[in-house]
Amino acid sequence: MAERISLALAQQVVELEVSALDFTQQSKKALKSKEDLLRKMKEALQRGHSEMAKQYAQEAVALEKTAVASEIMAARVRSSAVRLEAAIQARVAVHSLARISATVAGIRGMTDAAAVDAALRQFDQIMNSLEQSATATSAGLAAKQQDDAAVARLLEQAQAEVDLGGALPDLPSVPGAVPVATPTADDDLMRRYEAIIRRAS
Repeated sequence: MAERISLALAQQVVELEVSALDFTQQSKKALKSKEDLLRKMKEALQRGHSEMAKQYAQEAVALEKTAVASEIMAARVRSSAVRLEAAIQARVAVHSLARISATVAGIRGMTDAAAVDAALRQFDQIMNSLEQSATATSAGLAAKQQDDAAVARLLEQAQAEVDLGGALPDLPSVPGAVPVATPTADDDLMRRYEAIIRRAS
């Protein structure tokens, strides 16, 4: 089951990469058309057709914007593909196959920039949620591993002391715990002094 899900997600990566190539091709096509218009604009100026030259210039500017927008979209889609591939490798995307597939399917074949932007924003929201969840899980696991390691070190130290017949290591203080008094050299001296006073009485 997990392998089928990973394969399906990998297919979504391919779909995104193909979509990125489509946008790149759109950008190149727009730039080529722009160059043709610039050539026509110069010819119109040479013939004294200023209004026609102005129209060609306006269309060239529009195509320049289209080319830039398509290239930006290609970069965003390509970045989404890389992000999804990383999530697959980290195994954090397996539970959102349906949502990811629906979003990616909406991106492929789109020509409306606003619709693609909305789909990519939805994709980013899904991935942000997955990555935040994975980060929280990793942080919790790391904290537990640190606690387990501290317990293991304490037990190992205590066992070593017991094996050598020495004193047990001091345990970490617990908030609210009542400290237990331990005999000291001063306590022993005080008991001997009190005993001498009682005998002298």
